[in-house]
Amino acid sequence: MTKKLLMVCALSLLGFALTTPARGRVLSARLGCVSDCRHSANVCRQAAIHDARMCAQATCSVELQAAHDACAADPTSDACHAAQDAVHTCVQPCHDDLTAALEVCRSDGQTCVASCPHPGTVQSKDPLCVGQCRADFQACRSMARKDTEACHLACQPLVAAARTACAADSSSDACHRARQAAGHCERACVEAHEIALHACLRTAYECVEACPNSSQP
Repeated sequence: MTKKLLMVCALSLLGFALTTPARGRVLSARLGCVSDCRHSANVCRQAAIHDARMCAQATCSVELQAAHDACAADPTSDACHAAQDAVHTCVQPCHDDLTAALEVCRSDGQTCVASCPHPGTVQSKDPLCVGQCRADFQACRSMARKDTEACHLACQPLVAAARTACAADSSSDACHRARQAAGHCERACVEAHEIALHACLRTAYECVEACPNSSQP
C-alpha cells in the first residue's frame, strides 16, 4: 500500500469517536475511511492530469504554438492538420504517462477501500491510550505542517520569478525553465510533507497497536 493510502486509513482509524461502543466505532471508522479513500483517489487523478498538462507545456511548447498559429489562420488547412498531428505525436509520451498514473490512482483507490476496517475485524483498544496516541499524532502532524509551510515560503522567490518570466512571454524558454524550477521546489515540499506525515502515522499505528484492549463491551 502506498504512503497516501496508509495516511488515509490511519487518519480514519485514529479519528473515530472513542466514547461509542466498539462496533459503532468500527462502523464509523469504515464510513470515514471509504470517504477519505475516494477523496484521495480524486486528488490523485487531479494531480496526474496536472502533471500531464505540465509535461505537454514543457516538452511541446513549440508544436503547440505552431498548431495555434496554423489553425488560427485556417483551421481546415493542410498546415493546421499537419501541426495538430505534430502536437499529437509530441504529447503521446505525456498521454501514456497520464494513462499509467490514472491506473495507479484507480488501483490504489480500490486497495484503500479494501483496507478499511470492517465491523468485528478490529479489536477495541483502551480509549485513554488511543486518545494519547491521537494527541501525539496531532502534535506530530502540526509540526510537519509548519515545516511544509516554511518550505513553500522558501519557494516563493522561484514562483515570483516564474510569474515574471511568463508574463513577459509564456511560450519562452525562460518561462518554461522558471516554471520547472518553481514546480520542482513545490513538489519537493509536498514530498517532504508526505514523508514526515508517514513517519507520524507509522508511530501512531505502533502506539495504538501497543494499547491494551478495552474492557468496555
